[in-house]
Amino acid sequence: MAMGYMEHDQLPKAVEMLKRALLAARGSWKPLPILVNACLGYLEGQADAGDMKELTTGKSVGDVLDQMKMNGFAVDEETQKILATRPSL
Repeated sequence: MAMGYMEHDQLPKAVEMLKRALLAARGSWKPLPILVNACLGYLEGQADAGDMKELTTGKSVGDVLDQMKMNGFAVDEETQKILATRPSL
């Protein structure tokens, strides 16, 4: 469902559906990187650090930064601060 919202530029709804899916999956499912990156990009633009943390829960800071770099996202100082607010995301 989140992919459909993303594909139709309804990113607030995509973020909400992704959060719900992550909560329901409890580690047994991993979303497509393109979806996570789109949602994180949207949240970064909205300056929503709280939701960014929710989407990265369970991943190490290094994993998140590596995934962002692989997908062409610039990892700036602010992004690193957000990700570093918790020792293990």
